[in-house]
Amino acid sequence: MTQFLVSWVLYGATSTVSEYLTNLGFWLTPFIVSHKRFLDAIPLTINHELIYGFIHPNRGGLHDVLFEKLGINGAGASARCEELLREPPNVQVTRESLLAQYDRLSAAAAALEGVIY
Repeated sequence: MTQFLVSWVLYGATSTVSEYLTNLGFWLTPFIVSHKRFLDAIPLTINHELIYGFIHPNRGGLHDVLFEKLGINGAGASARCEELLREPPNVQVTRESLLAQYDRLSAAAAALEGVIY
């Protein structure tokens, strides 16, 4: 780099393309590397905050939500967990309806296979 600066000072802007590219790479590389490091730090920071927020009890994390606000410990915890895990009735009705439609379509497809082939 020093050689390029000396030649640029002594001979002016008559340097070759390779010297120009060397100079460009010399000055541009730290900015490219720091930009990549900055972009690498963003998802790592988000990941750290999410994980730390979930496990750290003093920051309103998952511990507080599960054990204090949802009430999954103490008296009636088993019933409360079953209630939280129970499927909503409308989802159950929709599933049964879709399974019945699937059975009818499967039977129709089997009947058509016998007729066509």
